Amino acid sequence: MPGDLYEAARIDGATRFQLMKYVTIPSILPTIIVMFIMRIGHLLSLGFEKVLLMQTASNMVVSDIIDTYVYRMGIEALTPQYSYATAIGLFGGVIGLILVAGSNYACRKLTGESIY
Repeated sequence: MPGDLYEAARIDGATRFQLMKYVTIPSILPTIIVMFIMRIGHLLSLGFEKVLLMQTASNMVVSDIIDTYVYRMGIEALTPQYSYATAIGLFGGVIGLILVAGSNYACRKLTGESIY
């Protein structure tokens, strides 16, 4: 039980910082690792709706993200280029997969904890 670990550390003379360093963080490290890997998967999705609503013709050069570009090419264009927009969307998905797999591999090598 986690309470037993804290009690044993206090009996051994651990300070509050040592309790945090040697008991608390190792106890929640698997959760931290899983949450980190899951958030890496959402790195490329920056909030499509917010960006699309705030875009104007003058700031489109610097505010365009993959999702809004796919939307403009596939739906908004005068002659929709569905295959091009699909390829760009697939590219974004592959980049996300590479980021998740890479972060999972790095976490497994560094801490021994991973999702798969």
